[in-house]
Amino acid sequence: MLSRKRYVIVAFVFVVSTLMLLTMSRQLDLHHVLLQDVNPYLRPKPAGSASSPLPEVTEAATPLLAEYYSIPGAGETCSRFSFTYLEQFRAHAASYCDSSSSARLTCFHRPSGFDGKTDSFCYAQGAVLDPQRGKFHLDCGLRQFSEQEKIDGLLPFDQLPAYWYETGPASIFSLAISVGEGQSLSVNDEADHSGEVERRALPEESQAAEVNALATPPKTVLLLKREGEGNPWHSFMEIFSTYMTFDILRMSTGDSGDMEPLFQHPHDSDDTQVVILDDRADGPYFDLWTLFSRKKPVRMKELVTDRYTIHDPTPVNLIVPLAGSSNPFWKDDDQAAQCTNSPILNVFSHRVLDFYRIEDTPFRPSNRPIIVTFVKRREFRRLQNQNYLFAELGRRNPHISVQMVDFAAIPLSEQLRVARETDVLVGVHGAGLTNLMFMRQGAGALVEIQPQGLDHHGFKNVAGMRSLGYFRAHAQIIPLEDWTEGTVEASDNSTQRTNRGDEVRSKHTSEPHNNKKNDRIRATGAKKLQRREEWHFQDIEIEEGRFIEVVEAAIKFMYTKGPWSFDVN
Repeated sequence: MLSRKRYVIVAFVFVVSTLMLLTMSRQLDLHHVLLQDVNPYLRPKPAGSASSPLPEVTEAATPLLAEYYSIPGAGETCSRFSFTYLEQFRAHAASYCDSSSSARLTCFHRPSGFDGKTDSFCYAQGAVLDPQRGKFHLDCGLRQFSEQEKIDGLLPFDQLPAYWYETGPASIFSLAISVGEGQSLSVNDEADHSGEVERRALPEESQAAEVNALATPPKTVLLLKREGEGNPWHSFMEIFSTYMTFDILRMSTGDSGDMEPLFQHPHDSDDTQVVILDDRADGPYFDLWTLFSRKKPVRMKELVTDRYTIHDPTPVNLIVPLAGSSNPFWKDDDQAAQCTNSPILNVFSHRVLDFYRIEDTPFRPSNRPIIVTFVKRREFRRLQNQNYLFAELGRRNPHISVQMVDFAAIPLSEQLRVARETDVLVGVHGAGLTNLMFMRQGAGALVEIQPQGLDHHGFKNVAGMRSLGYFRAHAQIIPLEDWTEGTVEASDNSTQRTNRGDEVRSKHTSEPHNNKKNDRIRATGAKKLQRREEWHFQDIEIEEGRFIEVVEAAIKFMYTKGPWSFDVN
């Protein structure tokens, strides 16, 4: 009897287990199908599913780039801050040249969803440099777009977007690319007028390097018009947007039938040249333009006078990247986002840190103080009595270490190291807070002091998507002549980095005030900048009690984020 019961029990367990395995298998199959429906990377788009023709870009089962697989992250991800943002560009591309053209021009589009504008970037094949005109030429007879294509969000050539500071595809085409049929240079034409051209004077710091960089004419050219060279937020946004441009090209294939991506990294990076169209100085972020181009960037005026280049009329590919102000992190800084994770931001942060080989200390001892870093400003939006306030903060919180850092005065690699070691970043609203993108994900906090009347959510949104704590307070605006740094010296917790920043500031300074103001006047569509005029060039003052309260809230938030064991009260 006992053995019979055992047999029945074993049989019952076997049947139940088999049914459970079959159910799980069907659920996994269904889950895979659902993922395919949600994530276009997992399968190619079915033939005929697109309502508009894509003659130059073939949809393929493009896997997600390896960098995006390797970046951990949890929480709700909004599509415009995820790899879906890249896929939406890849899926909305169109050819602009008719069938008789020898060159090709493909532009990628995505509705921004906020200002009614469609963001775009372009990729051209078969461009020839015309040194006499100082431009590249595309033998491209522009075709007429159908009404359906326009409804689908594909912009005709004459409607490509322009952005403030004369950036974006429309501005770059106007400055550096002529588009028309039957005007391309032949090898003989080039030989007739090229000759020996006297090189124009190059900046001292890069003259020798530029000659070496152009010794082998590139296969691909990135045409770049920058918003500026000194503002970290503007600079990082356009570098970020350019990196995503390359990612989309790495995910897109041409119509040659070989299914090869339009750009392959690192293979094509060795044969890509960044060409700067503006006359601004290099700036502290210049090196980051070489992530997808191993050659040192050059100016357009240097390219058209380079003897190697003008003697080689071989057609090249041109990349006209996404503008910095098209970046999704620019789009909704006047409202609080509900997103708690951003794979594209995480990838960008890791790329920059890896570029400078910034590594974290693997172990943080429990006796290490909580590092509070204050973003020290020198010209505008300075904090009244800042030395006194942080000295008092240090006296009230003996387990913290305060450092007052002028980020504009130290090299970018050092800025990144400071950001990685910072637990609580404190600063008045401004581009100096951009370094929060590089703080340790999920292990820090930001305290933002905003001028009275400002309701800006850009840094709050970035903090949320990096899983950082965010604490905000508003302060009264005061005239510049009323500002004082404070009579109480900073406590011993302040590091030497403050003084070192002061000493080297002249080498890494931001743009002068007058240049910034003139740029804002010239910028088109710069309504957000105009709204800032009332507070942008003033200083601020906050009551001692309110200052201590908001910063201590961030410090106590860190009690649960690290190796410390402190009571809240």
